[in-house]
Amino acid sequence: MFEYYIDYLNQNDRITNYAFEEFEKNYYSNFFSESITNYICSISRGEKNQSQSNSELHTGSADGKFQLGCSRENPTSGSRFQNGVPFYNTNFYDRLQKGDIFLENDLSHCYHVGIVTDLDYPVTQFSSQNTYIQVIEAIDNSSGVQFGYLDDQRIIENKFEIYRYYQGITDYQFNLIYAFLDEQIGDDYKLHNHVQTSYYCNDWYCGELVYAAYYYAGINIAPSFTDLNSSFLIGTTICNGITAERIHLDKDLFLILQMVRKNFSSYTIRIINCSNFYISAYYNSKMCFENDAKNWVNLNDIHCTDIFSYSYVEVSISMNWFATHVTTSFCLINLNRKERLITYANELSDTGLTSYNNVKFE
Repeated sequence: MFEYYIDYLNQNDRITNYAFEEFEKNYYSNFFSESITNYICSISRGEKNQSQSNSELHTGSADGKFQLGCSRENPTSGSRFQNGVPFYNTNFYDRLQKGDIFLENDLSHCYHVGIVTDLDYPVTQFSSQNTYIQVIEAIDNSSGVQFGYLDDQRIIENKFEIYRYYQGITDYQFNLIYAFLDEQIGDDYKLHNHVQTSYYCNDWYCGELVYAAYYYAGINIAPSFTDLNSSFLIGTTICNGITAERIHLDKDLFLILQMVRKNFSSYTIRIINCSNFYISAYYNSKMCFENDAKNWVNLNDIHCTDIFSYSYVEVSISMNWFATHVTTSFCLINLNRKERLITYANELSDTGLTSYNNVKFE
């Protein structure tokens, strides 16, 4: 998405009132049916960003914006999706597992947490989408503990992050977690100054519900939290603890390389971070050969630069005799293994380059 934002800036001589976050949020809020190209053209011309039909689809309700109520038989039968049909285009949802914990990592959402309970729950109302990703969560409204859903828009708007118990959970443990959550559907929402874990309690807040569900399955998801009798358990305490590992879903994790200009004996290359987190990016300051660039080997001029989320830096890479490639990478711990995500390029010219991606497990 960030590369489209860069295209938009270039079309408007980099003069705009749109910050990237607003550009992205408006697209996901109002233009699911539009191509990204049409979206860029429409805002470049200053056209109205929202049609009447989309306005109707994106209306909140008493149940909350991404919640579906308490019907066990079919959570979508009594009310439609408040944001329209869920969309699953911008993330690697196949990395999700049942039992994963989601965190809305933003103070405006009070660091809300819940649990993924079904990856392909049937949708009966909409023919264009057969299934959706179902979650169970405790929401501060009239429905309390209820079903909700996860999709592209919720990830963008609510600054979603996904966490998983670092040892993984068995099917048996997930069945216990789900049985506990299912029993609480319809319970009231209530903030306590302590953490309750009993199967028979009838009111919950979000962090407490997640902790109790895992506790019922024999897992202490927040071992650093020891004062259950007089403290409030927030989502970040669970997700930032030693037993939770973040799982990245972003399709745009790979760094993007863009040609800025060719100099006398070097190239100025823009390295773009399209993800929603800070990255320490590495690059070789001299050109190299294809195998070395692709596999991140035999590189003797490695430098490091920090790139904030949805941002970029520009670096100088020197020509090096007959070498043909430039390369950059960063490391990511994902699914209990270390991955180096490599972006490399050749065919450098005044106007562009051709880039490729590779993953190296270390």
